[in-house]
Amino acid sequence: MDFTKEKILDFISNMGVCVLATGANDIITARNISVVNDGFDVYFNTDKIFTKYKQIVDNKNVAFCKDNYQMEGVAEILGHPNDEELFTTMYKEKHMNSYKKYSHLENEVVIKVKLKNVQVWKYVGCQPYLVNYDVDKNEFKIEKYEI
Repeated sequence: MDFTKEKILDFISNMGVCVLATGANDIITARNISVVNDGFDVYFNTDKIFTKYKQIVDNKNVAFCKDNYQMEGVAEILGHPNDEELFTTMYKEKHMNSYKKYSHLENEVVIKVKLKNVQVWKYVGCQPYLVNYDVDKNEFKIEKYEI
């Protein structure tokens, strides 16, 4: 099966908007967010008043999904968007309208998620496979899913 780290990075680089899942105190929430990435580091901004921010403060483990990709990682709260030059440069390029609407607000912060695992459902003909990529180990594990 032809599946590479570069194909995963290409997908992540073109996500634009994906679903973010966060959880704390046995409550899980999910919502669409606008993202940018630098390799396997995925960035987004949010307001400190929102549930996702409060849950990340309590639980740094988060997940993203888009299409047949599921990604897990560890979040780190950075500073205000105006203080995060890498984020601001990337975000303006892909999400200028969102940048103009939200990034100047006082309570906005940038969240950086270091991806740890990427899982992809891949079909070869009619046969499904589950592709797992361990980012830290740079290892693939491919399992045929028996129907």
